[in-house]
This record gives sequence, C-alpha cells and structure tokens, in this order.
Amino acid sequence: MIAQLLDSASTCFFIADDLSWARLLCVLFAWVVTFLISAPCHRRLAREGKTDEVVDRLIRTNLWRTFAWAGVLIISWLQY
Repeated sequence: MIAQLLDSASTCFFIADDLSWARLLCVLFAWVVTFLISAPCHRRLAREGKTDEVVDRLIRTNLWRTFAWAGVLIISWLQY
C-alpha cells in the first residue's frame, strides 16, 4: 500500500494529468476506509470475538476497498 501511495503521489507530481489525480484519490480512499473503518473492525473482532454485526460491516467495507483498488488498476492500465 505504501508503494502504491508513493507511486500515485509521484505520478501526480511529475505528470499531473486528470488520471493521475483520479488514481491518487482512489488510493487515498482505500487508505481512509482501511484505517478508519476496516482496521477498527478487525480490532473489535480480535477483542470481542466474532459478531455478525462486525463481520457484515467488514464485508461491506471490503467491497468499497475492492472498488477503490480496481479503480487504481483500471486507471493504471489506461495510463500505461
């Protein structure tokens, strides 16, 4: 994830086209969802054990992360 963030940020710096910014936004969105929603869900599962509520939320957030990383992949493919 760190390499992807560095690559996207450097592409914005050196190329600075709309696709570069869109890719960086997708990476940042994936990071935000990961650290603000998914990671706390994992900590809660580790602390409290499996609950359907937390598992359902984690599945939903993983879907958003999957869309974000798929966006990064598609934009990267379009750029190169």
